[in-house]
Amino acid sequence: MAPNGAVVAKVSKENLQPGVHSVEWHSGIVPNGRYVVTIEHNGKVSGKNVILK
Repeated sequence: MAPNGAVVAKVSKENLQPGVHSVEWHSGIVPNGRYVVTIEHNGKVSGKNVILK
């Protein structure tokens, strides 16, 4: 189990062209629980809470 605040996965770090994008992530061995998903764009970071069941 990862300690609180630890990064459990990085899905993508590539630069994308403007437009609508989606990313599919298979959680694998990450345990169920509450996580924060963050997106960094133009030097700003946005986050949302998600629940993995």
